[in-house]
Amino acid sequence: MSETLLQTKLLIPRLRPNLVARPRLIERLNHGISLGSKLTLVCAPAGYGKTTLTVEWIAELFRESGNRHTAKRPVVWLSLDAADNDPALFFTYLIATIQQINPDVGVDIESTLEPGAAPPIENLLTALVNDITASATRFVLILDDYHIIQEIKVHQALDFLFDHFPQGMHMVIISRTMPPMPLGRLRVQRELSEIREVDLRFSFAETNSFLNDLMGLALASGEVQKLHARTEGWIAGLHLAALALQDRLDKGDVIDAFTGSHRHLIEYLVQEVISRQPEEVTTFLLYTSLMEKFNVPLSNALMPGVNGRKMLDYLERANLFLNSLDDRRDWYRYHALFADFLRQRLRNEQPEIVPKLFTRASHWYEKQGRMDEAIEYAFLGTDLIQAARLLDGIAETLLLVNSEVNKLIGWADRLPLEVRALFPRLCIFHAGALQFEYKLEDAEAILTLVETNLSDSAKLPGNLNMSYVANLVKVTRSYIAGHRGEYEKAIELALLAYETLPESETREVGIVRATLATNLGIMYHFLGQVESAYHFLQIALPLNQRIGLRYPALGCLEYQMKTDFTCGALNRARINGEKGLRWIEEWSYAKGFKRRPARMLAQLRVEMGRLHYEWNNLEQAAWYWKKACKYFELVGSHHRINAYLYLVDLHQALGENEKALRYLGKVERMRLPGEFSMVIIPLYPQIATRNLLISQSQLQLKDLLAEAMEWAQNSGLNPNDEFRYEQEYEYLTLARVFSAGDNNEQAVPLLDRLISSAEGAGRNGQLITYLALQAVAYHSLNDTDQALLILLRALALGKPQGYLRSFVDLGPPMKEVLQIAARQGIATDYVSILLTAFPDNEATSIPLPESWPERGGMDGLVEPLSEREMTILRYLAGEPSNQEIADELFLSVNTVKWYARNIYSKLGVGNRRAAVIKARELEIL
Repeated sequence: MSETLLQTKLLIPRLRPNLVARPRLIERLNHGISLGSKLTLVCAPAGYGKTTLTVEWIAELFRESGNRHTAKRPVVWLSLDAADNDPALFFTYLIATIQQINPDVGVDIESTLEPGAAPPIENLLTALVNDITASATRFVLILDDYHIIQEIKVHQALDFLFDHFPQGMHMVIISRTMPPMPLGRLRVQRELSEIREVDLRFSFAETNSFLNDLMGLALASGEVQKLHARTEGWIAGLHLAALALQDRLDKGDVIDAFTGSHRHLIEYLVQEVISRQPEEVTTFLLYTSLMEKFNVPLSNALMPGVNGRKMLDYLERANLFLNSLDDRRDWYRYHALFADFLRQRLRNEQPEIVPKLFTRASHWYEKQGRMDEAIEYAFLGTDLIQAARLLDGIAETLLLVNSEVNKLIGWADRLPLEVRALFPRLCIFHAGALQFEYKLEDAEAILTLVETNLSDSAKLPGNLNMSYVANLVKVTRSYIAGHRGEYEKAIELALLAYETLPESETREVGIVRATLATNLGIMYHFLGQVESAYHFLQIALPLNQRIGLRYPALGCLEYQMKTDFTCGALNRARINGEKGLRWIEEWSYAKGFKRRPARMLAQLRVEMGRLHYEWNNLEQAAWYWKKACKYFELVGSHHRINAYLYLVDLHQALGENEKALRYLGKVERMRLPGEFSMVIIPLYPQIATRNLLISQSQLQLKDLLAEAMEWAQNSGLNPNDEFRYEQEYEYLTLARVFSAGDNNEQAVPLLDRLISSAEGAGRNGQLITYLALQAVAYHSLNDTDQALLILLRALALGKPQGYLRSFVDLGPPMKEVLQIAARQGIATDYVSILLTAFPDNEATSIPLPESWPERGGMDGLVEPLSEREMTILRYLAGEPSNQEIADELFLSVNTVKWYARNIYSKLGVGNRRAAVIKARELEIL
């Protein structure tokens, strides 16, 4: 669970002492679960005791079981607030809530939920429901204050959830208003249990018990009857009436004054209660009411000189609608109705103090290091300079460390342009975030604004490092050019900035040097200049690590892997990939990092899938690609194009043409951002290539061959064209079409040119592909001797690195060439391995597992250990205490114990020592 979340939202409120027992309603709540319904709705206006009743019910469950997490039906709680109208934040908290009873639920989902983002809800919920179902956990999920949610996407999400409800889960929604859900359908299906306003009203007996037994007012039966009739059993009204009647000798006169609607009644009663408090208490009530939640230090910050602890103790004793949110009495909030009237009164009587209080809260949260709350309170206080200053201070971390792109964009967009202009560094990181989202024109406009202001130093902060800002502008422009596919321009801009950097080793210079070197490596990769690409990526990697820029560091490893593939260095690619996966595992639990680097994890899994596919480890390739796809689909990333294309190859290799065509259809339906560079993903040639490969293995699919031919005719490509490296994939596809169409006279010279280009740049991975295809082309021209000569070169390059699929995917024509090579004794051992990899005439389907261990040695286990469990296991081997492990990994002790129990169960042992011994026997430690 992320430590950045407000933990008090996940706490079940404390049960208040001396409550009126409500066994009839407790029984109704129990009955809803016993019937197996999906939802219990507790719905009534403010002040009817909805939350109190639910907490009382939970207390009864606790008394029966002893502990909410070990009960037959554990209970988890989420208190909603206005910020949860952001769907990503809502689901972040929802997952964190459920993880209290099963930390593995939603692990792959939570890192995709960046505040301000718009995740595909259906994909997200499908993954969440699958996780809950797989966990086989029975539990009750309670959502309090659901009426606060106005965002239609959240309502639609719960609607979807009720249609695909996980077995064993029961939801309780507490709301002032009827939620916009398919309640009618749930009623008809007997999936809904309801407790409404008429059920929650106090009966006369309950009113009498409350006023006389609990509040000690000693009222006559007639007086109780009057109050009961006038409040209509409304609990908040009775509570306020009791407070107003305390220590009053003229109780009858006060009761007679209770008239009018609920609103008028509560206005009168609040006035009666407030007017009897000391001025210092009244001020404390008014000032703290602005906070959704507050504690002693925060209340002291709002009212310097006031003893917050003393005031809160007094309010608790006076029973003034103060609710403690935890057992330690650290955090509090007022009853919502009471708080509403306090806030309204404060805004009416002291409007000038309201923004000052929000700003004080912002400064207090800033000192606590809780920047999210600090920024939000600065906005509430309309202190836009404070908000901009705070955002300026964390923009680098948001973008380069945690990759919270949408959060940065969302906050920056809320600042007026004239305020943003005062913080050039913030503007640049804002522009950097925009270009990652392919909002390139918006990013350019912001950079132009920064450059304009740089010429007028009077507009800039006095402590601003002008050189740093100017260099950041160059870095961002270089990245923008790269996103447009203007690689030479990107390199020119980056080299110009890189070569003029000072030799000093300040952090600012280090950030610029690291990001420039990273982009240079990536740009040279896209230009096929592998030596330069690797040179700059190797420079950038330790620079990014040293500064703590984990996303760029992982990006370096990703592009080193891509360059390894281009060079034909598969073994080196594996080393780089495993290094990246290991770093992610370590960083995921390191203190100071807010988010699991899920995007980079998915990218590295794509590359690891490519590696295992080439080696014909199809099960492992499937695991990596499906895991990557799950993430890309959740966030709607365009990177799922490549993952889908690789899954087309996988299913085609397995002879599962329907599945292959299904993924190909997904690619064809993809919609890319308007400014997306098609050079990065040459979409239509990729589709044409897959159409060819599938049609060649399944001759009845002639329409796919026709579509590939049509692409070639309409592409405007000519085999005699001069082409750049970025276009090579398109011309390779053209050569494939020529070969498939028995036009090898044109395929061979085109492949000659591709071969020459790859040879000159050391791109041996691509060279193997070109040579293999040309060998098939020569064989089709009945020039077997030349085919074998070409094949021999491809085999010599491919054997040391274990290339398989680059040959096998060329199908029966390549198999024929290899069989001839085998008969002539050419590279016998390697050719034999290749021939064995070709499928039989009858395609067989290999099952694609949902989970596959990323380390060897787990074959003897019924269920492999997860990445998190492997991390815990390594700590267990070192013999630290559970508390020490928890502190190191930023987890609770209970979570560590939960993982340890899972590890023991999977290893079939009963304690830590036995687990370590068994793990070493399996060679997973």
